[in-house]
Amino acid sequence: MNLYFLNSLIDTFQPYVWSLAIALIVLLGLHLAAYIHGYQFLVYRCYGAIIASLLVGASAFWWLPLLVDSQLAYVDSFFGWVVLATCAFWVAVIAYLYLHPLSFLLRETRD
Repeated sequence: MNLYFLNSLIDTFQPYVWSLAIALIVLLGLHLAAYIHGYQFLVYRCYGAIIASLLVGASAFWWLPLLVDSQLAYVDSFFGWVVLATCAFWVAVIAYLYLHPLSFLLRETRD
């Protein structure tokens, strides 16, 4: 394994380690709290969480280029569009992982 690659990877993610750790703790906390209250990932259905996560994923086509100081007009190759669509897809998946147990907890407190 190339140590230069590993060192550059560590240097790249080092400023974001605390943000990633907090996001992971919040995600696991949401799922744990929902699980304690009877949440089952494959049983519970919430179409609002699905629609909201798809909207967040679709909005990623607008804000992801802004995040890297670019514009959507600069995405001019097939590979660029594939990368942007893949990132938008994973943004939608991550949004769903947050919104699905959150909607269960909010719905349970309402009932």
